[in-house]
Amino acid sequence: MGRNTEIYTFNKEKAKQNLLPFISDQVLTNRSFIQFLNKREREYGSVLGTSADQLAHVISENINFIRPDNFLQLMFFLNNEIIYPTPVPEKNIDDYGIMLLYELPTTTVCTGYMFQYGNYTHHYPVEDLGGSDCGVNISAEDFSGFNAYMILLTRKILDSRIDSNAYTVNDFTEPERKIYEKIRLKFSENEKFQNIVQEEFLHLKKSFINDNSGQDAQTIYYASTFFSTSIMMHQKITQQNRVVILDY
Repeated sequence: MGRNTEIYTFNKEKAKQNLLPFISDQVLTNRSFIQFLNKREREYGSVLGTSADQLAHVISENINFIRPDNFLQLMFFLNNEIIYPTPVPEKNIDDYGIMLLYELPTTTVCTGYMFQYGNYTHHYPVEDLGGSDCGVNISAEDFSGFNAYMILLTRKILDSRIDSNAYTVNDFTEPERKIYEKIRLKFSENEKFQNIVQEEFLHLKKSFINDNSGQDAQTIYYASTFFSTSIMMHQKITQQNRVVILDY
């Protein structure tokens, strides 16, 4: 089986206004959310642990506190019953209060990215809502710390030219240069943070020299994409929201 990793943030007002009616059956679809869950449970057993009432309550209160396992079932429902066979023309996922920040492209890239998440959280534990084996729900502050780590690490990779690609400062956009410099300065006096970035960089460099097709190599090859995407996520994340990383 492949691996999927997707990063989301939320707009609780939009979710309550536009998404809740579908979950609570105020708006009819070909299959109600309850019918959809029943079919999923017949196929996969009662391990889903998701109920329509539970999910409706979370969305009505604040979707930011949704558990990743519940959110995964919600996304399956949205994609199968609303977004693609949509009864509401010209609506997309953003209209329902869900913002996809990043969808990683392949299993190996997902593994490389989540390895870095594991490395960062080993040194800087985060507060996860817990109770899920298909992802995490963490504060924007915690995710921003990891995101800053990725920005500094991938920029160091790009500047080192490990993969023989000659990046110069002119290869980065003005916003990328400004945000990178802001983050670099913010953590310049944080010795622990700097050491973690440097140690991981040296590990990746050594690993790449020994095996340029292994798991660690994906972080090298995708450093440019990881860098630009992390910059983009830095711009979009607000401290009022939480971040869900689905990993399944």
